[in-house]
Amino acid sequence: MTSKLTPLKDLRVLKHQIPAHGLTPNTSIQNKPLLIYRSVFPSPSASHIESHFSSVNVVTPQWRYTMYSTSHFHSTSHEVLGVAKGKAKLCFGHEDNPKKVEEILTKGDVIVVPAGVAHRLLEDFEGGFEMVRIVTFPT
Repeated sequence: MTSKLTPLKDLRVLKHQIPAHGLTPNTSIQNKPLLIYRSVFPSPSASHIESHFSSVNVVTPQWRYTMYSTSHFHSTSHEVLGVAKGKAKLCFGHEDNPKKVEEILTKGDVIVVPAGVAHRLLEDFEGGFEMVRIVTFPT
């Protein structure tokens, strides 16, 4: 089953280059931006997002979960996160970084977090914030 998607022409995409901060490389590793796609899935559910991710035959969903409330990053892998439930404020780039990015994400949004970009949950507004996660490895 494939999920209905927002037409490409109607998609709003945010791109952020986040400079290194302390021991957090952020987008400086490969110079790939943090990407936030707003309302990709108009009527999302975790199973619809998983189905779509699987249907492109490139990626496989790995889990459904929230985001950790401590800053962390992945040094060798990119993450794609599809918001399945709720509304939350997320921080990208490390909370102590003056050039960090803080965004409120809602169900249906998709985030591409490049390797090296710190990320964390700041606030879960409704409780039960949930994402579908896939991991890809740089080529």
